[in-house]
Amino acid sequence: MKSTFRGSFLFLIFIGLFSCNSEQEYRSDTEEKEILIDLDQPITFKASQFFDTCFIVPLDDRELIGEVSDVYFDQEQILITDRKITQRIYQFDWKGNLLRLIGTEGEGPGEYKFQRDVQLLSDQEIIIYSNANKLVFQNIFEKKGRDLKLDTLGPLTDFKWFNSKYHLTRENRSYQSNQIIILDSSFKVLKQIDLNEKFLSQDQSKYGMGKDHLIFPKWDKEGFYFSDTENPYFLDFDSDQLKNIYRVRFSEREIDYSRISNGSELGKLNMAREFNLAYFSNNLQVHSDFIFLGYGEGIYSKMAIWDKKSQIAYPIKNIENDLTIIPSINSIGISVELSSQPGYHLFMIDAPMLLDILEEVETKDNFYLERLRALNIKRDDNPVLLFFRFKERVELDFP
Repeated sequence: MKSTFRGSFLFLIFIGLFSCNSEQEYRSDTEEKEILIDLDQPITFKASQFFDTCFIVPLDDRELIGEVSDVYFDQEQILITDRKITQRIYQFDWKGNLLRLIGTEGEGPGEYKFQRDVQLLSDQEIIIYSNANKLVFQNIFEKKGRDLKLDTLGPLTDFKWFNSKYHLTRENRSYQSNQIIILDSSFKVLKQIDLNEKFLSQDQSKYGMGKDHLIFPKWDKEGFYFSDTENPYFLDFDSDQLKNIYRVRFSEREIDYSRISNGSELGKLNMAREFNLAYFSNNLQVHSDFIFLGYGEGIYSKMAIWDKKSQIAYPIKNIENDLTIIPSINSIGISVELSSQPGYHLFMIDAPMLLDILEEVETKDNFYLERLRALNIKRDDNPVLLFFRFKERVELDFP
C-alpha cells in the first residue's frame, strides 16, 4: 500500500459516502434458496477426506498470551491478538517463534485500544481497527502507527481486506449491521450496499457480544458470504454482486425466529437449550466444493456440510481425525472464532489440556502425535495451534 492516500483519507471517505449510489441488495427477482438439514441423516467422514496435512505451531512462551482471540496469517507470518487480557498483537513465524510485539496499546495517536480486527496488507504492514472508531496503519517494525479516523464511516462491526479491496460492515443507530461498504486500496468507496432488515439480527441486544465475523471471503477471494447473528439466512455475493440468498432450515425442532426478541430470556441460545431446538449459528467455513455450516442443537455446537454441486446438506456426526488423532472434529465454532480466512481449519489446544490428552492417547505410530510429544510442553506454556489445510479439490460420496 502506498503512503500517498493517508493525507486524503478523510476527504475520500466523506466524498465517497455521499457520492456513491446506495444499493438495496434484496430485490424481488433475487431467488431465495433453501438449504435443508435433515437431522435424522448424520454422516461420518475422515479428516483425510478434507485435509492434506496439519501444521503444528507451538507458540513461543517468552511472552505469555492471556487469550488467543484471533489468528491472522499468510505464508510468512502468524499474528495473534489478545483482545481481553494483554491487549497486545503478537507476531510469530510458522515454527512458533515469537518475532515481535506489534504496535503500542493505548489511547494516543498511532496507538490502538481494544482492537476489534487486524488485517495483513503485506509482510511489513498491517491495519488495525480500534474501538476508538479509528484505523491504525501500522508498520510492524515501528512502535507507533498512523491514525485513519472513521468519523464519517464508523462504527464498524466487521473489517476485511481481500481481493485488493476493503470490505466493511457498518452499524446504524439501532446497532444493526445494516450496510456493507466496499472500498479500493486508496479508501475510495466503490459500493455501499444497504441490507434488508430481513437478513439482520432478530435480537439487537446480541450485537457486540462476541460474534467476530459477518463477512466470509470465498475460496478464490472473488466474492464473499454475509451472515448476521440470530438469523437463518446467509447471502452470497459474487464479485461484490448479490448472487443468491440462502435460508438454512432444519427438518425438525427448528427454533421459531419470530419469537426471538431483545434480551436474553427469548434469545436464540436460551430457547434452544430449554426446548432442545436446532438453529443456524451463522458460522461458515468456505471451500470451493462445499461449505461447512455451523449449527446448534440444544446445548451442543455442531456442523453440517452443504455440497455445492448437488445442493444437498447433511449434518455431520463426526469427522474422525485419522491425521493427528486428536482432536475430534465435530464443530467449526472454535475455528471460525479464531479466523474466517479460507483454506484452513484451525484448532487451539491449551498446554494443560494437551498434556492430559497425550497421556490418555495410546496410539504410538503417528507422525503428528510424535511431533506433539516431542514439543515437551509444560503446563504454563502458551497454547499450541493446529492448522489443518484443506485440499484444493474435495470429492465426496453422499448417500
